[in-house]
Amino acid sequence: SWQELGIALKGAAAACVLLGASLSQALASGRPRRRYKVAARGARVVRAAAAASAAAADGEGPKVVLLGDSVLDNFYWLETPEKHLRVQLEEALKASKKKQLRQLRCVNLAVDQMTTFDFEERTAESNPWAPFAAARKNTKFEDEQDKSYVIEEDGAIRSGVALERLSDVRWAVLSLGGNDVYLNSGVQSKLLSSLLPGLAEQRQEVATEFGKRYRKAVEEVRRAAPDAALVLVIPYQPHQDLYHILRELFFATQPGGMC
Repeated sequence: SWQELGIALKGAAAACVLLGASLSQALASGRPRRRYKVAARGARVVRAAAAASAAAADGEGPKVVLLGDSVLDNFYWLETPEKHLRVQLEEALKASKKKQLRQLRCVNLAVDQMTTFDFEERTAESNPWAPFAAARKNTKFEDEQDKSYVIEEDGAIRSGVALERLSDVRWAVLSLGGNDVYLNSGVQSKLLSSLLPGLAEQRQEVATEFGKRYRKAVEEVRRAAPDAALVLVIPYQPHQDLYHILRELFFATQPGGMC
């Protein structure tokens, strides 16, 4: 199945290949091994656009949903933003020889600069996304869902709430972590201080705190899409001893662990 997937995803972005590989490997065995429970006028325009995007995303059929940061919401950083990850993945799935893969639609709920601090609720004041939203609006996307982010009535982004509204979610793909360091001065200070003699334990503190926030985000995904299989994308090494992070994520979990 790995060879078949490599052919199906030839020419796609590296992240797309890895994600497709995870999907194909599990689908080849029939079904996933584990499942997890896991101004006024301007505001009206934004909400209307978000509603149209959400409606377009929640079409009929089984879905793969992308959640988290710019590893998955990558259009802003591409030379050809129209061919961003969601588009490439959906094209690769449709080109697959496997019927189960061809039936999947890909929906993006990821938003650039998302962190574990604000995955449940992100406001424009605490972690703005205006540059990315404007870029989406000005890019000539073919699919309506790519033209705006899914924003709630009060102007906040709530990834779990948006996920819960979608029907028939088979796969939830979550990428979080890198922006916790990039955008948070407190985390940066602790990691820098941990390099000083006698303060190495601060690396463990960062890992422990990150693990708690990450597991909370995972539980939100499980709650919102209890029948979906969960794929975790962790491409970052947030400090020099990655073992601390892996231990917090995979061994300090509740019974059942993670995939």
